[in-house]
Amino acid sequence: MTYFLYLFAGFSLGLLTAYLRSYVGKKGENLATKEDIEAITRIVEGVKGDVATTLEYVKLELGKKATIHRLAAEKEFEALSEIGKCLFELQQATEELRPTGLQRIDPNETDEDKLAKYRKRHRYWAECHDAFVGCPAEETVHATILVSSLL
Repeated sequence: MTYFLYLFAGFSLGLLTAYLRSYVGKKGENLATKEDIEAITRIVEGVKGDVATTLEYVKLELGKKATIHRLAAEKEFEALSEIGKCLFELQQATEELRPTGLQRIDPNETDEDKLAKYRKRHRYWAECHDAFVGCPAEETVHATILVSSLL
């Protein structure tokens, strides 16, 4: 009977050893997998951080460029508005230099009166021309060109 008892104890011990080996092996495999997943997660999180930082930098740079473009467009609009005003005045003065048939002609007007009117129209034209040439929008145009060259 002791022989069967030893045989049973040996068999039970063999089963227990096989089970423990399998259990410990599986636990070790699970622990290794967990460590691998942690390492991969750290790498992925690092890449995510790098991408987020790069994305914020790109957003910042695009924001700067958008602001520069907006400011340049505002300056260009101001310059064009000012140039348009000056050109309109110059056009009006130029049209007055050449009287059209719609203007009333006074038959009693002397040559001196005609010359005085012509000089008055010419002086007005010259003032408008000088205002156009010295238009403050010119500085704005130069500033706009300078800003555009920075882009």
